[in-house]
Formats: sequence, C-alpha cells, structure tokens
Amino acid sequence: MIFQRVVPPSFLLDSSTSPGPQSSWCKTLRQKKAIVRVCKLWYKTGISFLYEDVCIRRVGHASIFLRTLENTNINLGDFVKKLTIFCLIPKSYCGTFSLQLQHIFELSPRISHFSYTSPCRLPIPDVLPAMVGTIRHLTLSNAIQFPTLISLLSQLSTELISLSFHVPVIDHGLWTTPHLTFPKLETLVCGVTPYGRRYLGFIATNWVIPSLQRLTLKLNGNPINWEPCILMGDFSSFCAIHGRQLKFLHIHPEYWWSMAKYSINVQMLLDACPMLEHLVLHPNTAPPPTHPGVKWVDVWAPHVRSDCAVDWRKLYLNLTLQHFPALKGVRVLFAALASLPDLPTNIPPGLVLSDNDSFEFRFLDLCIRHDRGKVYTIEPEWAEDEEDAGSDGSDLYVYSSDDGCSTSTSDSASGSDSEDDSQEDCYIERDWDADPDILSDIYYPESSEISN
Repeated sequence: MIFQRVVPPSFLLDSSTSPGPQSSWCKTLRQKKAIVRVCKLWYKTGISFLYEDVCIRRVGHASIFLRTLENTNINLGDFVKKLTIFCLIPKSYCGTFSLQLQHIFELSPRISHFSYTSPCRLPIPDVLPAMVGTIRHLTLSNAIQFPTLISLLSQLSTELISLSFHVPVIDHGLWTTPHLTFPKLETLVCGVTPYGRRYLGFIATNWVIPSLQRLTLKLNGNPINWEPCILMGDFSSFCAIHGRQLKFLHIHPEYWWSMAKYSINVQMLLDACPMLEHLVLHPNTAPPPTHPGVKWVDVWAPHVRSDCAVDWRKLYLNLTLQHFPALKGVRVLFAALASLPDLPTNIPPGLVLSDNDSFEFRFLDLCIRHDRGKVYTIEPEWAEDEEDAGSDGSDLYVYSSDDGCSTSTSDSASGSDSEDDSQEDCYIERDWDADPDILSDIYYPESSEISN
C-alpha cells in the first residue's frame, strides 16, 4: 500500500501517449526501480510492484523480457498482471514476435489485462491459445483487422469483464458477425468512425451482453466526415437493445479544429437507457438533453474555438433540475484530460461535493486536481534553460541476480510528437483547453442547491 502511494494511479499513465524519457510513465518506472534497489527487504516487496504492469514499447523488448522470465531463479511471471504492447512490428518479424508473445503468456499465468495499442496488425494465431482462460480485460487498437477481432472475441467472450475496441471499417459484403455471448461483460468502449458506425447495428443484433452497465462511445476520425447534426441513429439502435441496464454512458470527444462543424443529439440514446445514473456529455451536445433518473452529469470542456465555447455554454446552462430531476452534481472535465477516456469512472463524480473535499494527484510535473464542479490539470512551471536530464538506459524489464536485489532497466520512451498544422482539418488540436476566461465565471452549484 505504501509503495502504491509513491506513484500516480495507473490509469493516469499511458505509455502510448507519453513521448520522451522524461514522460510521467518513464519517471514512474524509474521510481519503481529505485524502490527495489533500496535493500533486500524492499526488494522482496517491490519486485511484484515493478513487474505487475509490463509494457513492451519496442519490438526487441519482447525477447529481452522473455529471457528475463526464463533465466531468473524466481518466477517473475507470477507477478505480471497487465501486459501492454505498443511498438512497431516489422512484417518480416511478425512470426518471431508472435512466438515470443506466446511464451510470455505461458510463463505469466496471471495476466488478466491485455492491451494491444500498437498501430500494427496483431499476429494472433500462435498467441490466442495461451490467452484463453486468463484475459478478463481486453483493449485493442484500431489496427486490429475484422477477422482477428472476431477470432479473439470468439475465444475470449465468455470471460471478458471489460472490452475496448474500434469498430472496424469493412466492405458491405462482409458485414456479418457470428453470434457472440458476453455473460460477464460490464464495461464496453467502442471507437467509432463515420464509416464504421453502421456496423454497430450488426453488433447490436448478434451480440448478447446481459450484464452491460457502462458504455463509452468514442467519436473518432476527422469530424469533417460527420454530418452537421449527428442524430445517433446507429448508436441509439445499439442502446435500444443493450441499454436497458446501463448506468453509465459516455460520449467521448476528439478535439479536432473542425469539430465546431457538427452537433450531437443524444436524446435518443438517453431515452433508450432508463436506468442511467451517470452521463458524460460531448462538448458539442445539442441542448437541452433530459433524463428523469440521471444523478451525475459530466461535460467535456469546449474547444478553443470561440463559436464552440458559445454553444457549449448554452449546453452547460441547461444542465439543471428542470431537465434532470434527480440531478446531484455537474462537473466540467477539461480538454487536456481527453486522452483518459476512463477518467469519469476512475474519479467518480461524488467525491467532491464541497470546496473542503478538493484533492489532487501530484507526481513530479504531473498534477490533476479535482475541485467542486471541475477536474483539470495544473501545468508545471518550466525553467527557461532547463537541460535534458537524459535517461539511464532502457525501459526493459530485466532481472539481475548479481547481488540478489537489483534490476537493470531503461527509461527511454519510444516515439516523438510531430505536428502538421498546415491544414486546419488535418490535425488534432494540441492546445486543447478553451480560454480560461470562458470557464472562470461558470457557476458550480453546491450539492445542497441542486438537491433543493
């Protein structure tokens, strides 16, 4: 418990969006390594803390991690609970990588979380048998092809508790899916593009999800390809079948410069979800939505475009007891946190009901604060001539038995940000949050005022 308090919660750290060796993810890894180097007593406790969440960030790390599992005098594989793959896999290396991944699963029988966020196709045939029976939480990138997706879900569906995937874009002639039953699935995250959303209808009619309680719909792709008013017809047909037991619904945004060109009508979705308690709204939601049972409403902050902010304010002012009779609280989620789609559930809305309840997650230059009515980031104060601190070598999970209580790892991160803003509709806006003056005068009602 003490060790867990010295690093940020895992849901705040995403290796796929943390560039450079000074990212929060890399600093957290260095902190974990420092713990096991203190003494033998700390090593025995800290080693499980270090290995419980493993990320393969370069294709060569898989072979090194596999050798670590095979050549140590303790069973490190028993400590691994979560495995994330985020690396480029050359086509000529897919067979070797697949075999290495298979052996990693065989030596790590307690892996329950598997995330494949690589932009490359998953070499699945050899890996799948080793995954069956252990995976309860599955996250897949948009690089997963339709046949691979169906192959995975056909084998894993009966045990999955949470699933995150991107609805594939496929030819009309292939728009069929086998009947799948997910008896234990409680959380579903669907990434949807303007072209892939029509496949939701096939999913709705061919998937049985009796225990579904939380649904997140991520509107992906350049908004210029969406119609001006997104009526959510394909989404509402999904909710009509699977929304009766939903308690949480989230329409997650991507902050494109062109997002001001459309609005979202979510009322049909709300009408199909009578048990809904927690609603998270896209900043471009067409006001006024209404629901008799919703207790908590989160709304993502507007885009920096002034026209977005004006429309957003109309939406915010309509989040009242008149439209939500059971309302207990409203929060604004700042746009800089949009890379954390599970933020609303990991930081529940009932935690801060007054100014005295405010809290923050602070780790070096990472700071996320929850005040009454809003969740936001606090930017660090950078030194003008700050020099790069560098890296100590690798982000590999390598065990060293020389002294019985040390590890040799590296903290270098893969990838770097590149930004092309030559065309306004061809990039994702990086300066995500609206002018603070737009949000500063928002009235955040006390919980007592809402209940009255």
